[in-house]
Amino acid sequence: MSSKAIREFDAKLPLPCWLPCAPAYAGTKPVTSTFVYPTPKVVQTPRDSDTNTATPDTQLPPFLTEKLVAKPDQLIKRRGKAGLLSLNKGWDESKAWIFGHGGKPVQVESATGTLNNFIVGPFLPHPSNTEYYICTNSQREGDEILFTHEGGVDIGDVYARAARLTITVNAPFPPRADVKSNLLAAIPAVKLAKFSKLGECVPMKVRQMQEDGHEDEHLPPLPPRVIYYSNSAKPTRLTNEPQVGPSKLPIKAIHTTEMDSE
Repeated sequence: MSSKAIREFDAKLPLPCWLPCAPAYAGTKPVTSTFVYPTPKVVQTPRDSDTNTATPDTQLPPFLTEKLVAKPDQLIKRRGKAGLLSLNKGWDESKAWIFGHGGKPVQVESATGTLNNFIVGPFLPHPSNTEYYICTNSQREGDEILFTHEGGVDIGDVYARAARLTITVNAPFPPRADVKSNLLAAIPAVKLAKFSKLGECVPMKVRQMQEDGHEDEHLPPLPPRVIYYSNSAKPTRLTNEPQVGPSKLPIKAIHTTEMDSE
């Protein structure tokens, strides 16, 4: 079985579309049609290596008047540790940071290459001890969930310390109590009470992965209020690097989901 890695921007797009459609398991309630998703607020900005230009300002959404986060979107892990994050800057400063890093050789661990694709979104300040991380992957024996209550730039090797829960092939999904005891035990009760939907989001995420036939999915660390958004503007010209799925087209109807722990 073959698999293909995709960008963070593309990986976020199925969440709002497929999470509400994931089959509900015993003890959970399906998402109703009355649930309203937030307005899109993240943009992908490919850099044209031939002309040294990116998506024109006139084609970008109005949220860029806020403080922003900019980072390369090229399958790079631990971008914060590599100094590849622009934080708490306006759009003009963020754009200057993108052009300052775009097209130049960069070495991240053992890999060397140029940065030509970036993702920009709102800056949401929060302490690192309020971040959570979840990963789901498909194995021969079944689907495995990895979860850690520790996030932030220093998250390090998640696989070495994450709590794990495996749903074996053809076995029923474990009850919500097992999900909490196996994966969420390290979260203080007062925080877990505020983040009550996390116990339901985890199984929905696995069901979505199963329905879509995905092999491995990671959610970036989840701060207290995380809103995943999608682009509403079409780039003028894509780079020669592989582009996957919806990022080739203008996205006008992709909505998002919100996770709130406060």
